[in-house]
Amino acid sequence: MRLALWTPRPDVAWVTAILPHLRKEADVEVVTSAAPRSPGFELDLYHVADDPAHGFVYRALRERPGLVLLAVYMPIVAGQGGNAGTQALAVTVRRLALGQIIPGRGAEVVLKEVLVGAMNGLAVGTVVGGVAAVLDGTPMLGLVVASAMWGNLLIAGLVGSFVPLVLRRLGADPAVASSVFVTPVTDACGFLLLLGLASWLLL
Repeated sequence: MRLALWTPRPDVAWVTAILPHLRKEADVEVVTSAAPRSPGFELDLYHVADDPAHGFVYRALRERPGLVLLAVYMPIVAGQGGNAGTQALAVTVRRLALGQIIPGRGAEVVLKEVLVGAMNGLAVGTVVGGVAAVLDGTPMLGLVVASAMWGNLLIAGLVGSFVPLVLRRLGADPAVASSVFVTPVTDACGFLLLLGLASWLLL
């Protein structure tokens, strides 16, 4: 009894034949997509290394040891600002991609995202500020943290919606280049607001 040789089904044979070509096209697409994003990472590395907010934070903590307590809340305020800025950025880029922004009415989009950021900042700031006041037994510290959170999320809504519109007007791709500007601004503003308010109200 002879065993019949296995022959692939036509659809399987077709997929097997074109798979190497698909892999080549996928590799080309990956390289093509990565190339325009590389300068953004390089710019962000330069910003991290030369961020003036880092020097401000270092000098403030060295000159006023009482501000060391704020080191616990600094990444929280900055991180929430980054999240809010990314959300505003994503929503604005989606509107641009779907053609939902009427020419000449970009200010309405920015205003809406600023109001959303202010509302979220009020809610999140109240929670984080309340926790800070209870844990540390200092109501003024809670006020400082809440105010910094509110201000940073408001700024995040402004920057996250404004930057993509400007980049689109300049002919750049807002989906690729916007985050390079949004994240550093929200980080720096979070640090500056928290330390500035603490220097004014706590010391």
